[in-house]
Amino acid sequence: MNTYRDDWLKAVIADKAVSGGTWLVASAIACAMGPGRLATTDWQTLNASLRRDRSNPAMLASIKELEDAGYVERYLGDGRASTQGWRLTRPGKE
Repeated sequence: MNTYRDDWLKAVIADKAVSGGTWLVASAIACAMGPGRLATTDWQTLNASLRRDRSNPAMLASIKELEDAGYVERYLGDGRASTQGWRLTRPGKE
Protein backbone atom coordinates (compact mmCIF):
# COMPACT_ATOMS: atom_id res chain seq x y z
CA MET A 1 0.00 0.00 0.00
CA ASN A 2 1.34 3.42 -0.96
CA THR A 3 -0.63 6.09 0.87
CA TYR A 4 1.08 8.94 -1.02
CA ARG A 5 -0.06 7.45 -4.35
CA ASP A 6 -3.57 6.87 -3.06
CA ASP A 7 -3.86 10.40 -1.65
CA TRP A 8 -2.39 11.81 -4.89
CA LEU A 9 -4.93 10.00 -7.03
CA LYS A 10 -7.81 11.07 -4.77
CA ALA A 11 -6.63 14.69 -5.05
CA VAL A 12 -6.49 14.51 -8.85
CA ILE A 13 -9.97 12.98 -9.06
CA ALA A 14 -11.40 15.56 -6.64
CA ASP A 15 -9.90 18.47 -8.61
CA LYS A 16 -12.77 19.85 -10.71
CA ALA A 17 -10.27 21.58 -13.01
CA VAL A 18 -8.89 18.21 -14.19
CA SER A 19 -10.82 16.63 -17.06
CA GLY A 20 -12.26 13.13 -16.91
CA GLY A 21 -9.93 11.75 -19.58
CA THR A 22 -7.00 13.00 -17.57
CA TRP A 23 -8.23 11.05 -14.53
CA LEU A 24 -7.67 7.87 -16.53
CA VAL A 25 -4.14 8.97 -17.37
CA ALA A 26 -3.53 9.80 -13.70
CA SER A 27 -4.65 6.27 -12.82
CA ALA A 28 -2.20 4.79 -15.34
CA ILE A 29 0.61 6.95 -13.96
CA ALA A 30 -0.29 5.88 -10.41
CA CYS A 31 -0.14 2.22 -11.46
CA ALA A 32 3.32 2.81 -12.94
CA MET A 33 4.58 4.38 -9.73
CA GLY A 34 7.44 2.57 -8.09
CA PRO A 35 9.10 3.20 -4.75
CA GLY A 36 9.07 6.80 -3.69
CA ARG A 37 7.09 9.25 -5.79
CA LEU A 38 8.32 8.32 -9.26
CA ALA A 39 6.45 6.76 -12.13
CA THR A 40 9.21 5.53 -14.40
CA THR A 41 7.47 4.94 -17.68
CA ASP A 42 6.99 6.67 -21.01
CA TRP A 43 3.87 8.06 -22.63
CA GLN A 44 3.69 5.25 -25.20
CA THR A 45 3.60 2.61 -22.48
CA LEU A 46 0.94 4.60 -20.62
CA ASN A 47 -1.14 4.63 -23.82
CA ALA A 48 -0.75 0.86 -24.15
CA SER A 49 -1.80 0.36 -20.52
CA LEU A 50 -5.05 2.17 -21.34
CA ARG A 51 -5.47 0.04 -24.47
CA ARG A 52 -4.92 2.99 -26.75
CA ASP A 53 -2.69 3.19 -29.78
CA ARG A 54 0.83 3.67 -28.42
CA SER A 55 1.28 6.90 -30.40
CA ASN A 56 -2.04 8.52 -29.41
CA PRO A 57 -1.19 12.21 -28.81
CA ALA A 58 -4.07 12.64 -26.34
CA MET A 59 -1.75 11.16 -23.70
CA LEU A 60 0.66 14.06 -24.07
CA ALA A 61 -2.18 16.57 -23.68
CA SER A 62 -3.34 14.83 -20.49
CA ILE A 63 0.17 14.76 -19.07
CA LYS A 64 0.52 18.47 -19.89
CA GLU A 65 -2.78 19.10 -18.07
CA LEU A 66 -1.43 17.26 -15.00
CA GLU A 67 1.82 19.24 -15.18
CA ASP A 68 -0.02 22.56 -15.49
CA ALA A 69 -2.21 21.65 -12.50
CA GLY A 70 0.89 20.80 -10.43
CA TYR A 71 0.33 17.04 -10.11
CA VAL A 72 3.36 15.79 -12.04
CA GLU A 73 6.74 17.07 -13.03
CA ARG A 74 9.10 15.54 -15.56
CA TYR A 75 11.81 13.32 -14.07
CA LEU A 76 14.91 13.00 -16.23
CA GLY A 77 16.83 10.52 -14.11
CA ASP A 78 19.65 10.94 -11.69
CA GLY A 79 22.53 10.67 -14.15
CA ARG A 80 23.41 7.09 -13.18
CA ALA A 81 20.75 5.39 -15.27
CA SER A 82 18.55 6.15 -18.23
CA THR A 83 15.40 5.94 -16.11
CA GLN A 84 12.94 8.71 -16.89
CA GLY A 85 9.32 9.39 -16.12
CA TRP A 86 7.31 11.65 -13.84
CA ARG A 87 7.50 12.68 -10.21
CA LEU A 88 4.07 12.81 -8.56
CA THR A 89 3.47 16.07 -6.70
CA ARG A 90 0.55 17.65 -4.89
CA PRO A 91 -0.12 21.37 -5.34
CA GLY A 92 0.32 23.21 -2.06
CA LYS A 93 1.57 20.06 -0.27
CA GLU A 94 5.20 19.84 -1.42
